[in-house]
Amino acid sequence: MSTPPGVVATARMIAVRDLRIEWRARVVTNQVIPFAAVTMVLFAFAVDDTGALGRLAPGLVWLTVMFSLLLCAQRAFAIESADGALEALRVAGVDPVGIFLGKASALAVQLLALAAVMVLAALILYDLDPP
Repeated sequence: MSTPPGVVATARMIAVRDLRIEWRARVVTNQVIPFAAVTMVLFAFAVDDTGALGRLAPGLVWLTVMFSLLLCAQRAFAIESADGALEALRVAGVDPVGIFLGKASALAVQLLALAAVMVLAALILYDLDPP
């Protein structure tokens, strides 16, 4: 009988697996980024003042990223609950801290990638000068 991996090894395995699943499914590129782009356009129409838009752009980018990250987080846990994989991990004796850290790490990588894309989109869409 083998012992379950440690917290760091579990977190690494979960993060790599989640990122691989997202890479293959292309949910971020097919659903999340278009949603974020539409949200950025709607914010531009809502503000409708170039001077104010330049001042509000950082906050609008973060709002867009946070709204979009909700879709990513929902997807990350929908995969686990659809086929009972999360319960299988728990029954196998995998440390729940490792599961949490792995999921959080994968979501952090997705957050950074999404934030980079949204900053570029804001620079183009809101006609801002790069800092």
